[in-house]
Amino acid sequence: MRRFVFTAMVAAAMALPAVAAEQKQMPDAVAPSAAAPAPAAHPAAPGAQGAPGQLPEMDKLMAYVGTQDYFKSMATVALGGEHDITPECKEPKALGRAGLTVLKLPSFKDGSATPVSGLWKDEIAVDRCGPKVVHNVLVEGTPDGIRVNLLMPGQTGAPWDWQIDILKGVATQAMTASGCKDGNKVMIYDTKADKMIEQIGFDDHGRLASGKWREIWMMRACGQMQPVAVTFTADGKGRATWETQADAKKK
Repeated sequence: MRRFVFTAMVAAAMALPAVAAEQKQMPDAVAPSAAAPAPAAHPAAPGAQGAPGQLPEMDKLMAYVGTQDYFKSMATVALGGEHDITPECKEPKALGRAGLTVLKLPSFKDGSATPVSGLWKDEIAVDRCGPKVVHNVLVEGTPDGIRVNLLMPGQTGAPWDWQIDILKGVATQAMTASGCKDGNKVMIYDTKADKMIEQIGFDDHGRLASGKWREIWMMRACGQMQPVAVTFTADGKGRATWETQADAKKK
């Protein structure tokens, strides 16, 4: 399987470590993602949807992510991953920001405009020479600079730190259904919210308590498009499990 994780350096920072977990259980889900109806793995911080004036840290973050240099850095990360997915598109274009979700409030040193802590997901819309897609960039503020990691593209509400684990099962299903034998020619193409099977509910602490939903992860397997359904089920303990099922009919 070709792992779709494109890591870039911004402000002389190191890449985020890869997730190597093998379990099929998600960490605590706390709040629904702004990009899809499925729950996210981490709470959106107060003011995370870009409402300035609520918290000084959020005002500073909005100013930081609003600069042209910052957006160019995020676009470089997104387009780097896009070249991997659609090499036939010679000139993909970053169209703008599709969304921004703050997962952990940032902090700043006195007089500095760059966050030294915090975690947020920046969603960059990209034109694939016609089709449009959103690339999700995970950004972490550290004392040594900004670290970035490219997540799965599209609308998935899967926790960011478990996406690679989920992708392993999805890639296996895609290879089996498509007949593709070369794991290096299997990669993620897009993800979409598909169906709310059971309504999502949260407990008094904002943790996932109930619900079941399905996403479609579209894979490229030896040049063929192969959809794989990923069904998430809340376990009633603030967590969720997942299972994959490939459509035998190639698309």
